[in-house]
Amino acid sequence: MGLFLSSSVFKDPDYVTEQQLEVLRALRKMGYPGYVHLRLMPGVSQRYLREAVELADRVGVNLEAPNKEVFNELCPDKGGFEEAILKRLGWIVDEVQRAKPGATESRFGFARAGVDTQMIVGAVEDND
Repeated sequence: MGLFLSSSVFKDPDYVTEQQLEVLRALRKMGYPGYVHLRLMPGVSQRYLREAVELADRVGVNLEAPNKEVFNELCPDKGGFEEAILKRLGWIVDEVQRAKPGATESRFGFARAGVDTQMIVGAVEDND
């Protein structure tokens, strides 16, 4: 049993992430022990990442593109590639590494299934 909880573009990244975490908190409080893959929005604040890592089994932010030039073409409103994406992925990895040693033995959470990302392939007119 599993769940993929993804972000959407509704308001700012923190608002959307807070809504995602509210759903995940409620599920865990009701006893949902299943796998949760949580996809966060680019630009989310670091304070939300810690709770995301604690509650979800896998956490990620979409990389979207292989470099900042393509990212800026595809996603001009998502912030800078290094700031909005790469920095957040680094924060997530740091939070996973800081998780308590015994935490990975819990029934769920602490990003025990790792950190991931994804990228849009073939979105620009390029043969690479």
